[in-house]
Amino acid sequence: MASGCAFLAYAASIPNAHAVAREWATYYGGSGSDGAADTALDSFSSVIVVGHTDSSTGIATDLSSFAGGDNDGFIAKFDEFGVLDWGTYRGGSGDESFRVVAIDSNDNVIALGTTNSSSGIATVGAWKTSLTGSRDAMLAKYTPLGAPSWVTYLGGNGSDFGSGTCVASNGTIYVVGDTTSTDLGLGTPHDTTFNGVRDAFIAKVSSSGTPTWISYYGHSSGSTAARDCAVDASNNVYVVGDTTATSGIATAGTHDTGHDGDDDVFVAKFDSNGGRLWGTYYGGSATDLGIAIDLDEDGDVYIAGSTKSPNDGHLRQIATDGMHSEALAGAQDAFVARFDGSNGARVWSTYFGSENSGSEISSDAFTDLEVDTSGIVLSGSTNSDDPLLSTTGAYDPFYGDWFDPIFVNMSIDGDVWYCSYNGGTGIEPGDHGNGVALSFDEAVLAGTTLASGGIATTGAHDTSYNGSHDVFVTFIRLFAT
Repeated sequence: MASGCAFLAYAASIPNAHAVAREWATYYGGSGSDGAADTALDSFSSVIVVGHTDSSTGIATDLSSFAGGDNDGFIAKFDEFGVLDWGTYRGGSGDESFRVVAIDSNDNVIALGTTNSSSGIATVGAWKTSLTGSRDAMLAKYTPLGAPSWVTYLGGNGSDFGSGTCVASNGTIYVVGDTTSTDLGLGTPHDTTFNGVRDAFIAKVSSSGTPTWISYYGHSSGSTAARDCAVDASNNVYVVGDTTATSGIATAGTHDTGHDGDDDVFVAKFDSNGGRLWGTYYGGSATDLGIAIDLDEDGDVYIAGSTKSPNDGHLRQIATDGMHSEALAGAQDAFVARFDGSNGARVWSTYFGSENSGSEISSDAFTDLEVDTSGIVLSGSTNSDDPLLSTTGAYDPFYGDWFDPIFVNMSIDGDVWYCSYNGGTGIEPGDHGNGVALSFDEAVLAGTTLASGGIATTGAHDTSYNGSHDVFVTFIRLFAT
């Protein structure tokens, strides 16, 4: 397939598939350092954003207050016009951050993060009410009005990081991350025994916050971390991450059963009881990181992340023939890949990135993706200054400096319809697009910025840059007329 904005018959039923407009964008934060890690859209097109903050003002609209540690987690909700509905802290005397967010069928907010605080986190009666290792995952459920239904620690006797969450139609919550805890296994899933230096974990949690099972995933031959998950209509859960383990990851008949480089991406499918259905490696001779995963309506699996591997062999081939980009362009490129959800076979994959015109080494990465009937949207960051990276009509066609967030819209066949920078004015060494959400013709990009201008639109919730880092939220209309 050709690079640029070409698209096939899939787009024929979608009006103006390459016409995209930024409807509003806002800063959010206080005088300290604030960053958004993820975003989601509820059924009323409200925007939920989660992340971390050390600002004592400018965040909460409720009675919660900054706990005074290194960072607190925050959750904020904006309506579809960018008006802040509510914002709240969650934290103790230590260091907290919310890393991902999902919305259940009743518009409850499911937020997952990490904490090392011994108090101030869990609600009364939660599954775990105290810190049991050096760092635990923290899992929270908030009502649509911003009240905590429950908040629990989730961890064991080591260090546990919560990285991804997804919610089934019946309200069941799946959580993934990585752990050094040796006592985390629960129930009778795929693996209840800690394997190596660091293992991935997958947990099934009831809608009331109690785990049903927790499985390790990894091998003693290396370190493994899960980054994200997605769940299908049959409550099968799909997990993406990366691993240096050379065994115990892949099953026969999938895309790649052998470890190829430094870190390889892995993709695995588990049934609702935690039994593994299949697993595959994906990667080349260098470092490959699997960061995000989602499913289409037919059950195919889409993953995204970053790679330093060239296209140097069939199984090590990062991009399939005829795709948007078939060669590694810089020191590190973003990638997108599609797999058959029934058996783990690869359907297509592509690089996404560009070289720099100067002496600076180019580096591109995708950090999130979502898929629905209107295609794929992706968030990420780049320091590639090639003007061809943004497509015609981009709401922000010009590269800023150091790193810029990027927003990309693709077809489910891998054709790039639209891509735009999302940076501001001046030198922005810490601008990153971290989370993206999609609901047919509405998309949201959220992340962190140091830009003192060029981010917010007129009349936004906050048009002024506030601190050392600020949250940014951009609401995008796909197929705009």
